[in-house]
Amino acid sequence: MSLSRRTNARLVDTISDLLIRLDSKGKIVKRPRKVYPMMLFGMLNFSRTLLE
Repeated sequence: MSLSRRTNARLVDTISDLLIRLDSKGKIVKRPRKVYPMMLFGMLNFSRTLLE
């Protein structure tokens, strides 16, 4: 399933906001917002590939 660029951008922004809110220790900085969700997506993709 392919998502549009706008949908991808909204999804990354939403996950980024969620990760920042869940970070109780304040280790995630707001500046590189797209880095953390993209790392999460990469880990999920790798895990799925590893388990197949």
